Amino acid sequence: MAVKTEMVYLKPLLIFQFAYMTHEQKMKLYIDYQQVLTREKDASLETREKWLLEQLEQLDGKAFQPNEETTLSNAMEQIKTNRTTIDELKMILEQIR
Repeated sequence: MAVKTEMVYLKPLLIFQFAYMTHEQKMKLYIDYQQVLTREKDASLETREKWLLEQLEQLDGKAFQPNEETTLSNAMEQIKTNRTTIDELKMILEQIR
């Protein structure tokens, strides 16, 4: 039946002592779970960055104060800059080999 419905097996997301987690830990767990369900199956840093940027771009700008929106756009720009730097470093390493 799983083959007919084209179900995909996902690795288990283990949660230990949820009741004892802080609010920040629960929110991180929520984001991890959301990523498991909605991003590509590749768990690389590049895939996680793309997923995060997509989620941030979907946020409604009206939900933020003007300074928060600036902080959000700066964070998104920093993620993109870091990705460019990583890609450039990878190219340099390949040229050295």
